[in-house]
Amino acid sequence: MSEISGRDIKDVAEQGSTLVFIVYPEAIATMPWAPVWAVFFFLMLLTLGLDSSFGGSEAIITALSDVFPVLRQHREWFVGILFSLYFVIGIPSCTDAGVYFVELLQNYAAFYSIIIAVLFEAIAVSWLYGIERISEDVKEMLGTKPGKFWIITWCLIAPLFLGVMK
Repeated sequence: MSEISGRDIKDVAEQGSTLVFIVYPEAIATMPWAPVWAVFFFLMLLTLGLDSSFGGSEAIITALSDVFPVLRQHREWFVGILFSLYFVIGIPSCTDAGVYFVELLQNYAAFYSIIIAVLFEAIAVSWLYGIERISEDVKEMLGTKPGKFWIITWCLIAPLFLGVMK
């Protein structure tokens, strides 16, 4: 593709949505039976997106249903309201500025919040719950206690790396 377009490889193969919606379709267009491969490719993208959406949504639904048992009794209404909220929140991404909203979320919202959440989870589990209790739980599930490597990783290395990530 670089040779055909007369551009550098670094200019052709970019990251993000450009790669998925421009570079891959251009590559697929050069293959034999290109329309069939294009249908397969975009069906794969659709199913990948739906699967990711369902996995995250199910985690939210289960967690909130566990905290608020009344939601379990009215699960259909709760799921309908949750997905309506998803729809309303997703409308700005369908406007002309949608690409910029997605970039803002990818670059600023998701990364730091996930790192902070995982850092506090690592601290809570290894330090507050206690490494001895974790070791006993692992022994109960697997039959053997975790070795020193895992204990050091859970208590020191993982929180340290998460704390210094930018």
